[in-house]
Amino acid sequence: MTSADHIPPPARSALEVWLRHHDERVPGFVEGLYLIGSIALGNWRAESDIDIVAVSGRVADTNDVDALRAVNEAINAEVPGPDIDGPFVTWADLARPPTAAVRPWTLHREFHHDADCFELNPAIWQTLSRHGIAVRGPSPSELDIHVDHRALRSFISENTSGYWRSIPPSIDAALADPERVEFSAGITSWSVLGIGRMLYTARTGEVTSKSDAGRWLIGELPHHRDLITHALRVRDLGECQPDGRETARATAAFVTEVADLIEAETS
Repeated sequence: MTSADHIPPPARSALEVWLRHHDERVPGFVEGLYLIGSIALGNWRAESDIDIVAVSGRVADTNDVDALRAVNEAINAEVPGPDIDGPFVTWADLARPPTAAVRPWTLHREFHHDADCFELNPAIWQTLSRHGIAVRGPSPSELDIHVDHRALRSFISENTSGYWRSIPPSIDAALADPERVEFSAGITSWSVLGIGRMLYTARTGEVTSKSDAGRWLIGELPHHRDLITHALRVRDLGECQPDGRETARATAAFVTEVADLIEAETS
């Protein structure tokens, strides 16, 4: 597991700015700051976001929310990237099942204050518990974090039937244009490795990085070796040549097949 001493320098610099602005404008509010996502799972890339969970001793009130929104604007003005995404929760929130609570959160440099934060889910709680990195605050191993394997499986099933089932039709719609010959290799990699992570969790009960999921997938689905290897190459080496129609079609078929497998595992 990556430790705080091995946070990539660009991420460390961005986090220092993040903390400085919050401490100056909302003093005492951020009592804990934890890294999850690709940094915590040892799979961060220069183009990756920085996924966080910020923790406070109190639920943000109107004044806090206004200040946090101003802080986000100040950080965006000073740090062009990488993006720092995630929710602001309380210590008590961590001890309860993650729900659609009204909490502040940021995504793609935009500040929100509502109950639509995807990062409040059982997979994030488990990632924080098992792999989280403390930038500020006690080690995650010392925290009371609610981990529920049954809820995690339910979340995987719902995420698959909702978000991931929508991917093949969107690819098919693009393929319906006979003049379109190029497709984003990044979308291929995101789709193959992203739903691969869902299958890994459904079968093992654990969370893993996109790259580790890809390497695991080759053993589980060897008939898709070429597509998975391509997705890994795009992820790990940053290859960005456009994909052709055949790869797009194979990606849609792969996502459908894996979604079927996940639903069989979690039914």
